[in-house]
Amino acid sequence: MHVLLIHSFWHPRGGDTTSLALQRASLEARGHMVVPFGTRHPDNLPEVGDAGWPGWTDPQLRQRSALLALRTLWSRHAARALTRALEAAASRGQPRFSVAHVHHLHRHLTPAVLPVLRRFGIPVVWTLHDYELTCTTANHYRDARPCYACASEGTLAPALRHACTRSGAGTGLSRLTEAAVLVAEKQLHRALHTEGDVAAYIAPSRFLAERVRGRLKEARIVHLPNAVPVLPPANPRDDAPRSGVLFAGRMVEEKGVLDVVEMARRMPHVRFTLYGDGPLLRAASALPNVTAPGSVSRAHVQDGLERAAVVIVPSRWPENDPYAVTEAQAAGAVVLASDIGGIPEQIADGVDGLLAAPGQPEAWVHHLQGMLEDPARALEIGKRARARITLERDPENAAIAMESLYQSVVESPTRPSPRRSPT
Repeated sequence: MHVLLIHSFWHPRGGDTTSLALQRASLEARGHMVVPFGTRHPDNLPEVGDAGWPGWTDPQLRQRSALLALRTLWSRHAARALTRALEAAASRGQPRFSVAHVHHLHRHLTPAVLPVLRRFGIPVVWTLHDYELTCTTANHYRDARPCYACASEGTLAPALRHACTRSGAGTGLSRLTEAAVLVAEKQLHRALHTEGDVAAYIAPSRFLAERVRGRLKEARIVHLPNAVPVLPPANPRDDAPRSGVLFAGRMVEEKGVLDVVEMARRMPHVRFTLYGDGPLLRAASALPNVTAPGSVSRAHVQDGLERAAVVIVPSRWPENDPYAVTEAQAAGAVVLASDIGGIPEQIADGVDGLLAAPGQPEAWVHHLQGMLEDPARALEIGKRARARITLERDPENAAIAMESLYQSVVESPTRPSPRRSPT
């Protein structure tokens, strides 16, 4: 097949680009032609044809420019750039794309590219990595707890009422303005019925599938978990000693970073290592038994996953299908994670990992002590976790499932209903 792979960014930045890179490599390994399309970003890896991509929209500039703010709602620049790319491919005699697979659009490429794909007769599959379609901040999180107010009320009014922003920063009029832009973005896309241009959505977790089902109504939603490669361990000994507690993720409130700090305070004789950057990095580094070097390489993280006695994922927001859990399981680590969102689908509590209620550090300390004091049990849990990931998350099997989905939308594409697009 000839696959157009669409993502706003083409550099490592989180779980969405991890999934993107794995999918691309797996499809190419199976003989498919994969062509990327995105925005020009200074951190991007070089790609053929990227000079013709639309420019990336800097969030800081967007807040100071009404024109750039409007572009993040519906980017005619992105639509024109994609049109030129598809026309150029056709003029060179390249085969028509069998399918376009979208991973990320909002505020950069924007859904303005979807009508372009419809005009060229290219069916669209969209992997949902977060809650962009159901929440203005994409994470269903507000005031230190999960929030589903907009979904419950059937309107985006709560997002304005609470001045919900993606950063959570700012006050007064500036924050309300940012919230209004996010609400306008979602309202525009809903009014234009952009989901009618998508043949099938992929939900990596069943939890996310259920959250978006009410919003997408009759759309086809397919559950396909993210693939995870199981790498050979650097130390092949099954009984290699592990020590300490590891956290790897963004240093932000919704990831439970402050809960990690509290755990470390209650366990002063245990070494905690925190990998990642963000506004809470300084707070995370305050205790003598905490090492928090900031961002590190993937190789460094992998080494940490193979050495840690326990890997913790104390998220306070309803994560979808986080790689923080599955990559640690693939490394044979014991994972202690929040019983929230899609995480319980990744862990059988007490069998191949441990679950605990988010935001309750005392319960987490109890679990940590149990694992640190019983390394034999921890070793068995880690082995079962690695076996589960090897069986359920194999990249080649994921590519085969993707092929089957592509074939189904090619053979029976969704017939889009007429709609108008901004010009």
